Amino acid sequence: MPRHSSYFQDSSADRSITPAIPALRDKAFCIGLGRTGTTTFAECMRLLGSRHLSWDDSNFVLRRDLGLLAMIDEQLFATYLDRYDSADDHPIPQLYDRLSRLYPSARFVLTTRLSAETWAESIIKEFNCKKFNEGENTWYQGDLYGPDRKSRLVRRYEAHLVAVRGFFTDSPRLLEVCWERGDGWGELCAFLGVPAPAESFPHFNRARHLPPQEFVRDLIREGRYGKLLLYL
Repeated sequence: MPRHSSYFQDSSADRSITPAIPALRDKAFCIGLGRTGTTTFAECMRLLGSRHLSWDDSNFVLRRDLGLLAMIDEQLFATYLDRYDSADDHPIPQLYDRLSRLYPSARFVLTTRLSAETWAESIIKEFNCKKFNEGENTWYQGDLYGPDRKSRLVRRYEAHLVAVRGFFTDSPRLLEVCWERGDGWGELCAFLGVPAPAESFPHFNRARHLPPQEFVRDLIREGRYGKLLLYL
């Protein structure tokens, strides 16, 4: 596993942070789907001094393999995660049950949007605007393509919430937040058992409104006609 470490972004080493005192008592996993405020969660963890494991499109292969490893050899999977205090994004949201078993004292944060429709529209817009994000479609099993993709994504989002809430019924290990509704340092820090930092609550990776013309030109030049169909 160590030979793959360059694929990961070790956010504890890429910026100056002021660790909170006391440090996180337990691991914290964000199990909300992408485009629910997971990047905001990641920035919160950095500001709290957490050794946070972030993900991006460039390490999709490793993320996919790590998800498979969790199903094949949980102990080896845990060996990699033991380096970090917190993590977010795929495949973490799909592995909440295994993570709960591997880390009995871990805390889980379910990030949500105002509605399933809001989430579906956001992730479709993000998918359309990115040139290199076929991996995102893999996590959602093809739901980002097709004329009925919004309805399928809505069902997927709602099913994820039902499954997580059912798994953690009446458990103090789950916190559900919606940054759009005003949740912030108060809810998160009380849940994690740490004082709120002096920094303002971060809001990262808001939906982008970029003109599609430049993406269309690049897609044509690169011969990526499957993605180009999204703009027709």
